[in-house]
Amino acid sequence: MEISDRIRTRMKELGLKSVDVTKAMKVSSGGVSQWLNGLTKPSGQNLLNLAKLLKTSPTWLLSGELEKQREANVSNDGLSQADIYEHHSPLHHDDVEVPFFEEVELAAGNGFTSMLDSSSKTSRLSISMLETAKVPASSVACCKVVGNSMERVLKNGAKIAIDTRKSAIKDGSIYAIEHGGMLRVKYLYRLPFNGLRIRSENEDDYPDEELSQEDAKEVRIIGRVFWQESIL
Repeated sequence: MEISDRIRTRMKELGLKSVDVTKAMKVSSGGVSQWLNGLTKPSGQNLLNLAKLLKTSPTWLLSGELEKQREANVSNDGLSQADIYEHHSPLHHDDVEVPFFEEVELAAGNGFTSMLDSSSKTSRLSISMLETAKVPASSVACCKVVGNSMERVLKNGAKIAIDTRKSAIKDGSIYAIEHGGMLRVKYLYRLPFNGLRIRSENEDDYPDEELSQEDAKEVRIIGRVFWQESIL
């Protein structure tokens, strides 16, 4: 069975037509037709989006190796809906374990590295998703968004993945930070004289916080958010 056969199979199982795929993915009808006829293969973001639409994983679309039960449990970018589990749960060959934190409060003064080592839970992420994002598994941590301060882009309860290598601020990107002993997920902007602006998506309820150089020193950047779980 080729990738075109697997695409058609999942479309039939889900009751989807070519026009549905075209509209949902915002791609040309000709492109979808080429996928279905085996003339070309979806790749990159198109592959990830197609896997999400077909409720399967990029790996299964490409190789057909994943079992049917696993397909039904996979959502955004190959992340399983039941992805939080204890240390000794079996690991699939296309998965990798990364530290996961449910609590929003961090112990003030403790280094994030020690937290990674002591995490009692892990999150299962797709290796193919991480390869597409070009983030090594050793640099990834996951946590859960709590509250509505970022609600238009990050839903309350959504799981996010953080690239812990990215500690240099790129204005307007979303970062996980430790601030006052709390884990916070916010937009960051640099200000003159090494100041820092912390911005929420929900600006009406959570106005900007502008920190002086001295106060900004109390903010520790854990990493930049590069993936989020899809929540209906």
